[in-house]
Amino acid sequence: MTLDPLAIIRLYSYRFRIECMFRELKQQVGAFCYHFWTRHMPKLSHYQKKDEPSPLEQVKTESSRKKALEIVRAIEMHMALSCVAMGILQILSLRFMGKVSPEWLRYQRTPSRGRISGAAVMDYLRKHFFRLLNLAVILIAVVVGNESGKESEDEGQE
Repeated sequence: MTLDPLAIIRLYSYRFRIECMFRELKQQVGAFCYHFWTRHMPKLSHYQKKDEPSPLEQVKTESSRKKALEIVRAIEMHMALSCVAMGILQILSLRFMGKVSPEWLRYQRTPSRGRISGAAVMDYLRKHFFRLLNLAVILIAVVVGNESGKESEDEGQE
């Protein structure tokens, strides 16, 4: 305990940022809504007694252990991708700060000087994702069509 009292207060204040991050992960991205399970994985008890073996010690066969590890890896990948998705939402929110009218997006309880919340970006993407995706597919088709047209012209000239 050699920290300065102001440093302790500053470090404690980071707790609120972390809590906000977990709330956004849970409510906006759905990071904690995974449903990966297998019959090879033992049921977990919230009230495990000290003398009971750990749930992973209950897995006896090598194939069951492999299946249980696959589930754990799937959960880890889901969480990692959820964090990436949240980062993308935050980047989009900052990228379009001041460029998008708040009236175009959902209601924000607190005015934010042009900053769009991650929740508003998520709401916009939910409403317009397939329209934007359709536009991207059309653009790709046009680019690919132009490329194949150039190749056929080049072959005709040779």
